[in-house]
Amino acid sequence: MFKLNFSNILSNIDNYIVDNNKNLTCHELANLYLEFIMSLKSKNLNSNNLTGLTEIIFSRAFYYYNKRAIDSGIITVSHNIDLAGQQPDLVVFLDEQPIASIEVKSNFSNIKQDCERHEKVLKKYPNINLLTVAFEVQNQSHRKNINKLVKEYLFYKVLILNESQMPFQDVLRRYGLIF
Repeated sequence: MFKLNFSNILSNIDNYIVDNNKNLTCHELANLYLEFIMSLKSKNLNSNNLTGLTEIIFSRAFYYYNKRAIDSGIITVSHNIDLAGQQPDLVVFLDEQPIASIEVKSNFSNIKQDCERHEKVLKKYPNINLLTVAFEVQNQSHRKNINKLVKEYLFYKVLILNESQMPFQDVLRRYGLIF
């Protein structure tokens, strides 16, 4: 009897990140998700409402680049907890205080709402590091809206993974997300 083992999918993601951690680009990380979506579409399967995979991929990469700090207890990472009435995808704590709040999106379209959620968190935690990570942004008007809000609200930062050839580790460092 055939037994389907979903842990192999997670192991494959982990192995890919670990094997490529020195030179893994943002674009390559995005492709882990985008190639899966393309494979679904090639089999005439619907990828609408497929949530969670982007968060898993980002969380695993974030973990491996911060493994020492997480494993030693310097920082802790929580998922979907209440933070100022919001539920960010990833919250990083140092000494039980939130120091980073990260939203992860597949194809980013609810830009204004995302900015407003970050603003609510910032009001309660003024020193928190905020970031939205989008695996892709297909719509040109969404991209323009992102650029407008990033210029208007200095706290609002958006990383569009599939548009960057920079090493993911360098980008995390640039955003203050290597601990």
